[in-house]
Amino acid sequence: MKRRIWWGTWVMLLTLLTGMSFASPASAEGLQEKIVYSKAVGDMGGREVFIANPDGTGEQQLTQTPSLDETHNQADEPVLSPDGKKIAYVSDWNGGSYEIWVMNVDGSDKVQITHNGMRNVEPVWSPDGSKILFSSACMGTDFEHCSGGDTSSDLWVYDINTNTFTNLTNTPDVYEESADWSPDGTKIVYSAYWKPGQFASNQWDLFIANADGTNPQPLMIDNKHEYHPKWTANDTIFFIRDDTVTSPNYQFGIYQFNLTTKTLSPLYSRNGWITRMAVNPNGNQIAFTSPSDGTYTMDLANPSPVQVLPAGSAIGDWGYAKQ
Repeated sequence: MKRRIWWGTWVMLLTLLTGMSFASPASAEGLQEKIVYSKAVGDMGGREVFIANPDGTGEQQLTQTPSLDETHNQADEPVLSPDGKKIAYVSDWNGGSYEIWVMNVDGSDKVQITHNGMRNVEPVWSPDGSKILFSSACMGTDFEHCSGGDTSSDLWVYDINTNTFTNLTNTPDVYEESADWSPDGTKIVYSAYWKPGQFASNQWDLFIANADGTNPQPLMIDNKHEYHPKWTANDTIFFIRDDTVTSPNYQFGIYQFNLTTKTLSPLYSRNGWITRMAVNPNGNQIAFTSPSDGTYTMDLANPSPVQVLPAGSAIGDWGYAKQ
């Protein structure tokens, strides 16, 4: 079931999104390679969205989130649109629930996309820029009037052209999060935690499904947690893995899985958490965040991490921005 959001927001969205061109970044003019991320600011634990060069220089703050109280001032999980003109992100300031927002790449014209008061997080643009895929605690098919909580999450897609929301997974008692699109937009990859049911493993495992959510198939089911998959143009999926699961001395790694050869290769491992990851447009560099000490970039040909952002930062995306 698809529902329309209120008229005022739709008019604003038309104004914001009209004229978005979805040409290949490689052929477009005026695009610069950038990282977008959030960073802790102030004394109250708030976060704001920033943009910078991949080496961390040239930082610009894009959000200044007004706070309803001392805890609700978060702006996080930014992702660049394919044409480099927009950023989708998550904020909880307008009512205390996490909602999806879109703004121009310079931080202007902020528009709230979701309004249902649920936990709506981890937005990602489709390759043609016409849709935003995200994870939501909203259960069922009516996005505006749904129930939910902490027992599960579904993958939803917002269609910019039709102004509609569609539940792609609709699986009660299953957590589905951190999704990404295939480069041609025909499939999605995501991390899921099946408690009961067909794929129950009591771990976070990776799945691939059609772009409409049909025919979900496990990419791998094992005794490890796999998170934050990124699907690149060379038929490779990068992801974060918790290699210890239950150990107090957490060992996390970054891996790549080649869909053509069906081979799994470790790229990097470290003691401690890795919580976020992004891949550069050429697919030969990775940025990742360790909550204890900051954000790093790493060349896949020489996997020696270089710190580019301090502790308190969290990488969102690595792509092109039209500035």
